[in-house]
Amino acid sequence: MMDHFGNDAVDVIEGQWEDTNPEWVTNLKAFNRVLGTTSVTLPDAATLTPTGIYATRRGYTTVSVARAKPEEARGHYTAVLVEFRRN
Repeated sequence: MMDHFGNDAVDVIEGQWEDTNPEWVTNLKAFNRVLGTTSVTLPDAATLTPTGIYATRRGYTTVSVARAKPEEARGHYTAVLVEFRRN
């Protein structure tokens, strides 16, 4: 998508990571692993996932975690919604 439309056409890269499909948990596992072993913030942990690394390399460095459930489950989240925006 990014190669086709270019960075200027994309305002936000959104990631919705859930454990509902075992084949799609790569980002969620990475997010939880970072949070379970460090004291970084949720947005910083998101940048260390495969999607986060890709997004930040493309200049989408303003990161917000819109939802992380269950709340206060640091390192054990089952559903996360994250947004990567360009500065």
